[in-house]
Amino acid sequence: MPVQGKTRRVIQAVVALGLTAAVTAVFRPLADVNVTTVGFVYLLVVLAAASLFGFPEALLASLAAAAQYNYFFLPPTYTFTIADTRNWVALAAFLITATVASELSALAKRQAREAELRRRELNRLYELTRAGLLADPEHTAPQLERALVTIFGLDDARIEPAAAAGAGGRWPLRMGQNELGVLRLQPPPASPESGEAIASVVAIALERARALREASHLHGVRESEALKTALLDSVTHDLRTPLTSIKAAVSSLRSELMPPERSDAEARGELLAVIDEESDRLNQILQHVLDMARIEAGGLRLAPAAQAIAPILEAAMAQARLPAERIQLDIASDLPLVRADGPLISQAIAQLLTNAAAYSSPGSPIEIAAAEAAGGVTVAVRDRGPGIPAEQMPRIFEKFYRDPRARQLRPEGLGMGLGIARGIIQAHQAELRVDSQPGEGSRFWFTLPLAADAPVTHGQSHTHR
Repeated sequence: MPVQGKTRRVIQAVVALGLTAAVTAVFRPLADVNVTTVGFVYLLVVLAAASLFGFPEALLASLAAAAQYNYFFLPPTYTFTIADTRNWVALAAFLITATVASELSALAKRQAREAELRRRELNRLYELTRAGLLADPEHTAPQLERALVTIFGLDDARIEPAAAAGAGGRWPLRMGQNELGVLRLQPPPASPESGEAIASVVAIALERARALREASHLHGVRESEALKTALLDSVTHDLRTPLTSIKAAVSSLRSELMPPERSDAEARGELLAVIDEESDRLNQILQHVLDMARIEAGGLRLAPAAQAIAPILEAAMAQARLPAERIQLDIASDLPLVRADGPLISQAIAQLLTNAAAYSSPGSPIEIAAAEAAGGVTVAVRDRGPGIPAEQMPRIFEKFYRDPRARQLRPEGLGMGLGIARGIIQAHQAELRVDSQPGEGSRFWFTLPLAADAPVTHGQSHTHR
């Protein structure tokens, strides 16, 4: 027994003896004390010692109580003579009480201690279960190992491949017929049942992580197949139109039958113009696909430099190829230079212009505005179309997504313009935002950062209606 345990037992014995002595000190001076009452009080002291300390202290208290009861209160007093049968009954009562009460107290304490241990074990298993639920499916095993060491206060915990199990602090990890490995704990848990419970929780967490990984993989495969299908549908539809026009023009050029009312040179010129225009459309479609692939792969390479915003907007309008009468240009005067890749920003703005034209009627105006904002220059493109419904707002930047209304206004298009524009703008550490009101149109805008020590471009504001 450790030294601390011995000291505690000695103190408990002294307390038990002190309690019996206290009863004697209280009742002995009384002249008309009832002997039976004193006996019951001694009996209560023995019960208290049994409940609080255990059998050895209760036995010592019962012997001391019997001796003091016999010596001070039972006639003949001041002698240990046991002449009366009542004295033997009192002594036997004290001893039996001490034995029974101490055993009952020990049983209650043992049950309470076991219940506390079970409660602690359940709490630890709950914490381990929670750690398994919060673990990263890709790194579940090492995270569970660290959780086991922390929660159960172990020296080491390892989840190893399936091997011989059962001895040396090892428990098999099984889910049904699946062998997930072996759990090794140092030091081993206090009971085999505890080890099995811990192994069951770990096995469930590992199986859950495996199921999540498989579900994520299947989701990725399904998403990839859906994107491939959408890409094939969009590209097939948009490639077929220019290819049909080119094929028809080439067939006419090869035919010896030309329209009699027109000269060969004039007809050939028109057909060649069709071929040239539709070839540009094909090139633009392929360029959009390549641009989106580069953005998603992180392969977009910027060449930022100090740029004036006006040339960037002019280049964007030229790329968009919209009728000049539709464009309303409003550039504030004295705008500072921005730090940007001019050609790429022009391409992003051209995509916004094309999108505005697709979602508005052919005669409605499209506004382009540029003004200085806090820390940069804000560029905005606004149309006068029907606006974006709230339920479609989260999807407008998705690849291949097009509002059904746009397909009615303009059947061609891959639905990648806004995604490309957002990718280019995000590469400039900016954010493409949108405001839309039903029936009033939509406004896309972003803010480019100012060039360091950039001078102001003095001049008149540009307003074109």
